[in-house]
This record gives sequence, C-alpha cells and structure tokens, in this order.
Amino acid sequence: LTLRGVTIALDTPAAAIALSSLDALPLDQSRELLLSCAAQVAPSPGDLPPLRTEPVHGTIALRSTHAQLWWTPLGSGGIARPGHRTTATEGVHRFALEGAPVHFWRVTPVAPGAPHP
Repeated sequence: LTLRGVTIALDTPAAAIALSSLDALPLDQSRELLLSCAAQVAPSPGDLPPLRTEPVHGTIALRSTHAQLWWTPLGSGGIARPGHRTTATEGVHRFALEGAPVHFWRVTPVAPGAPHP
C-alpha cells in the first residue's frame, strides 16, 4: 500500500496498520508519531485470557524531514522498551516489523549526534 509519504508492505495476510501524527504536523514533519499494528487475535486455550495475537511482519517506508528516527516499542501500560534507530536514505526511513509482540511504536526524531535512550 503506497500513500503520500508512506509505503506499507505486509507479509502478514490479515493485519491493520495505522500511522498517526500526535503533534498535528504532517507525517513527514511530525516530531511524534504513533504506529499501531495488529493482526488476527485468538483466545488462549479454554477461551481464557490473555488473548494471543498473530505477529505482524512487513516493512514501513516513511518519508521524513528528519535524518534519524527512533522507533520505541510500547509495552503494557505504554511502558517504553528498547528501540531501534533508522537513518534516512534519500529522505526515506525503512523500518522492519519483525513479528515482535508489540502493538504500538512511538516514533520520534533523533537530534544529530545525540544518543537516544
């Protein structure tokens, strides 16, 4: 799926992806994005919680004015986990969804030369 500024290529057959600007700026200029992804869900054996979700596999290509982006997976209660840094090639960041058990990613720019938590 190619839209203005973002291309989503999923290997998971039944999945949903949403990329939202949290600061009201266009996606390519935003300083805070939320990537939401989900696939098929099934109850645990015996129809008991927790729900089991199919991992999402694919690639996000995001055009951005920022040279580097930090992709932080958000766990239960929005708690940040160790993230991934991408560097733009010709203005495009490529981020692989590798089936991590994560539904939400916070995407923020990295200041040039600055370490990121």
